[in-house]
Amino acid sequence: MNKNVEQDIKEFLKNNYKSSRYHGRGAEYAAVLLASSLADFAEYGYVFISRHDSNSGAVVTFPNNHPIT
Repeated sequence: MNKNVEQDIKEFLKNNYKSSRYHGRGAEYAAVLLASSLADFAEYGYVFISRHDSNSGAVVTFPNNHPIT
């Protein structure tokens, strides 16, 4: 996978996940979540954060505004 995409997904998670549910659960949990997100992107072409885990309270996707089917 492209290193820029990996960095972009890492930033997406950092900026959009509730901190208590991302880094608040420890570095190991955050690393597993990142690995899972990278695998999802490789398989499906997008990553999403549920409204329960999103700091905005809405579903967010990477890339932005990807339609979730």
